[in-house]
Amino acid sequence: MTAQSPDLPYPSSAEVPAGAIVVGIDGREEDANALDWAAAEAVSLGAPVHVITALDIDLPLAGGGEAVPMALIEDALDDDATARLERACARVAERAPGVPVTAYRSSGRAARVLLDASERARTVVLGSARGGNLERILLGATSTSVVALGDIVVAFDDSPHSRAALWYAAATAERLRVPVRVVSGWFLEVVDGVVATTPGSPQYEKVKQRLHGSIDAALEPVIAAHPDVAFTAVVKQGKIVDIVLAESNDARLLVLGTRGRGGIAGMLFGSVSRKVLQTAGVPVAVLSHGA
Repeated sequence: MTAQSPDLPYPSSAEVPAGAIVVGIDGREEDANALDWAAAEAVSLGAPVHVITALDIDLPLAGGGEAVPMALIEDALDDDATARLERACARVAERAPGVPVTAYRSSGRAARVLLDASERARTVVLGSARGGNLERILLGATSTSVVALGDIVVAFDDSPHSRAALWYAAATAERLRVPVRVVSGWFLEVVDGVVATTPGSPQYEKVKQRLHGSIDAALEPVIAAHPDVAFTAVVKQGKIVDIVLAESNDARLLVLGTRGRGGIAGMLFGSVSRKVLQTAGVPVAVLSHGA
């Protein structure tokens, strides 16, 4: 249920509005970039914005001197979160007049907050968390400007979720009038008894051609629906997280699918997602399962 919080001049709700653009903040100056991106997406899509910050007080506290009562710590953190959300909502309202904005102070681990929010969100937009705690809100905050030039990079592993990411990337690229770069790759594959890691070898080329074929097949209906968008494909051998990070270094946006079992589509549930979200130098769009 949405209710007006007595200490927050915006509707406060634990429930994410259906189809909302969710943006997580953690109190750093980089929050502004994530909020600006969310506002622009909301205007473009006609979607509401839901701003979340997480209060995780289940952390070890160390220091000298007299102990501070936990109640005082909780009150201080709560006041800080309230002010943070108020500033964030005001920024979105300023950049996207008329767009519905809601906010929520959540308690608990940020990763859990993200997963819960993604159940009803249209898109959760994330960026990197350079030098920060991995458990910060939504695993990080945007560290570079969302108005940067560049194409949209989408990670692809031929799963249904990465195919959905292709459609999202294409629709976003059409609105922004930028091209799409589809990135895929492999680390270790054995072909005809030989590990396919030597560029130019028959085994290497066979894997590369197979992955290009998967991309071409997945792109066929996407291109038909978005004929004005230019698409390119990049297939490389190496650790997939390194390939994605390198290819997205100069991108406007990196798009990832969710709910997969391993590979790129399973990024939210393993070390790959943590490394991407921790080190990516551009905003990262993580699609909800229903996007």
